Amino acid sequence: MRLFSFALGAGMCMLAAVFNSAAAHPFEHSYPAEHTFRDSVTHHAPRGFDDQIFLTSIDSIKRDGQDDDLVLLRGRLTKYYGDELYEFTDLDGDTIEVKLDDDDYWANIYKDQLIDIVGKLDVDMFSILVKVKRAAPLEPPPGQVSGQ
Repeated sequence: MRLFSFALGAGMCMLAAVFNSAAAHPFEHSYPAEHTFRDSVTHHAPRGFDDQIFLTSIDSIKRDGQDDDLVLLRGRLTKYYGDELYEFTDLDGDTIEVKLDDDDYWANIYKDQLIDIVGKLDVDMFSILVKVKRAAPLEPPPGQVSGQ
């Protein structure tokens, strides 16, 4: 019994030492001060592929985008086409059709509000569409002052 107690105590001390070391906390993230929306989307992805995964302008998406590419865009929802389809206009004034699945919650974003969207491209012979997976507002809704 004494040997079992000693082994249990030694094992607990070793576990405490491991969990108290800074490198042993896999769920704690120390993001740099310049942490961005893009980092929050890719922080679990393998490193070194950022430039190959994201096309950041509508012009480059229309020129080089391939089916199922992941994209990050900054701009505004400017038109409603019906059903789940909207027009998205980026900061350069280029537009693309986006799909906001009605099974997801989108009430946190507004028409003409500056947002970042992450989505997957749906490219076929005649059209290109971004299926939005996540949207994050970057400013208060139009007509609302910050802090209201």
